[in-house]
Amino acid sequence: MGKVKIVSVIILSIILICALSFLKTIEPGKGETTDVPAYNSNGHLIHMMDVSDTIMKKIISQNSVSKKSTILHLGNSQTQSINQFKFGQTNFISKLSHLDTSHHYIASTLPNINLEEVKFLFDLWDQNIEIDKLLIPVFFDDLRETGLRNSVLRFNCCHDKDSSDNYDLDNKSFFSINYRIGEAIDLNFTDWLSNFSFYSVKSEIRSQLFVYLYKMRNTIFRIKPTTERKMIAPSYEKNWRALESLILDSKKKNILTFLYIPPIRNDVQPPYDLIEYNEFKEKLNLISENNSNVYLMNFENIVPYEFWGMKAGTSLENLMEIDFMHFRDEGHQILAAELNKFLN
Repeated sequence: MGKVKIVSVIILSIILICALSFLKTIEPGKGETTDVPAYNSNGHLIHMMDVSDTIMKKIISQNSVSKKSTILHLGNSQTQSINQFKFGQTNFISKLSHLDTSHHYIASTLPNINLEEVKFLFDLWDQNIEIDKLLIPVFFDDLRETGLRNSVLRFNCCHDKDSSDNYDLDNKSFFSINYRIGEAIDLNFTDWLSNFSFYSVKSEIRSQLFVYLYKMRNTIFRIKPTTERKMIAPSYEKNWRALESLILDSKKKNILTFLYIPPIRNDVQPPYDLIEYNEFKEKLNLISENNSNVYLMNFENIVPYEFWGMKAGTSLENLMEIDFMHFRDEGHQILAAELNKFLN
């Protein structure tokens, strides 16, 4: 009986902590940014965020009736998120499709996308549409991740896509670990929570538990947005191989590939080892020089610091933190204009 009481106290304490955390914090990655899908000048949705069979079929259907050549953009949350969003503002792919009406644009984005996932999305779209140009930002920070996240794996399985050998499926990525932890917690909490009238809020409690653990980790290890992140060599190499494979496939299909180094705020030191970051940029230069179908531009300094913003705190000490990834509407306008010149 004593053990049961102890377990009950622990569980109730966790729930209380999560509830308090929910009252005073916001989920990491939310904060001052808002996800906004892209629509073209005809009002048609041209943007798939995460993976969705329904949305993909809708976009493919619209693309099939278009007589314009198609530019496919594969990116991360910088594409879909607007910092300090105001009603009516649009992301840079939407703006680009309005500036350049001679092409049909499609965007496919995943937060923190790694290059193995970029390759997966390229293969997925290539099976369904005729691609004329590829537009891909290469984020140095995202090369720390490998493998396909579980939402992509489930999508892959449902579509009987027999290409798993081309990707790292060892389930050791952040996304897979996060998902496995979620499953373990869910199994232990589901039956217990179902005995209470507030069972319907189970998912919110679970979500806040993840947020709290994430923030506790960052607090204990003093991890901040400005903390220097060293590259993980095995992940780094897997991502480069995925990019090289994508370029090889695009060359075989006569698809022009436009790579760019994305904007990053320049009013503070970026959270990178600068030697590693410079080597990364040099490697992209070499890839462009050695492949006739690949073009490269560096846009890292095009968005002035005043057009960036803050994001929700990722530790227990700060409600808001500096955001290196997401800029305001003005930044989306600047990037859209530069990309229009780059692609045309």
